[in-house]
Amino acid sequence: MFAKNSRAHLKHLNRAVRCEIRNLLALHFPMLDLETLQLVGYSDASFASNYDLTSRLGYIVLLMDTKWKAILLTLKTYKARRFTRSVLGAEFTAFSDLFDVASSFFSRVTCSYTCSSTANFSSTSSPKALARLRSG
Repeated sequence: MFAKNSRAHLKHLNRAVRCEIRNLLALHFPMLDLETLQLVGYSDASFASNYDLTSRLGYIVLLMDTKWKAILLTLKTYKARRFTRSVLGAEFTAFSDLFDVASSFFSRVTCSYTCSSTANFSSTSSPKALARLRSG
C-alpha cells in the first residue's frame, strides 16, 4: 500500500514539474507608493488540528501601500512546539511569533531610511515618508 501511495505522489509531482516548465512563472514586484508605505502582518492558529492534537500556527508579513499593492516579505506555517490548552493560547503564540518577525523587518526598514551608510536609498524617498519613519 505504501508503494502505491508513493507512486501516486510521484505522478502528481512530475505533473506539477511539467506544468511549471511549460508555463514559466515569474515574480512581479509592484511599485509601491513611498508616501503611504506600511508594514502589515497577519497571524492565525488552527487549534489541535494535527493528529497528535497539537496546533498549526502561521503568519504572513507584507509591505503594502494604501492602493492595496503589496510585496510579500515572508510567510510561515508550522507545527506548534508546545502544547496549547486553548484557542486563545494558540492565537497568542502565533501573534507573538509574527510580532518578532515584523519588528525585525521594521527595524531593518527604519535603519535603511535613517542610517547614513544607505544615502542612495534615502535620497530616492520622499521627505514626508522619512519624517514619518524617524518620528515613529
